[in-house]
Amino acid sequence: MLIIEQYFLYRSSTHVIHITNDNEPQCPACGNPLRFIGTYRRKLRDSEYRDDTFIVRKLRCDACKSIHAELPSLFIPYKQYSRKGMEDAVYNPNTSFSGEESTIRRWRAFLSGHY
Repeated sequence: MLIIEQYFLYRSSTHVIHITNDNEPQCPACGNPLRFIGTYRRKLRDSEYRDDTFIVRKLRCDACKSIHAELPSLFIPYKQYSRKGMEDAVYNPNTSFSGEESTIRRWRAFLSGHY
């Protein structure tokens, strides 16, 4: 998994959001350059329970043969909600969130690093 901080998002005519990274991605395992091998679709849910579909790039390191997904920092790996949506639900009690209180407790532990 490669989390990128500097990226551009643009919505295509098919209503999916493409992620572009101007920097040459480096392998987090060994530091060598990564090359593009494909894409996949990933949904991300915001705090209003709306889903957006993103096109995520898959990259391969030719040196160590590892494969990485290039995710913008608005994603939290392996979570369906956006980083902002989770933070709003945890830290802003006035935010409307349709989930369970136990979900917010788990998110609070996760975001504080005690997960």
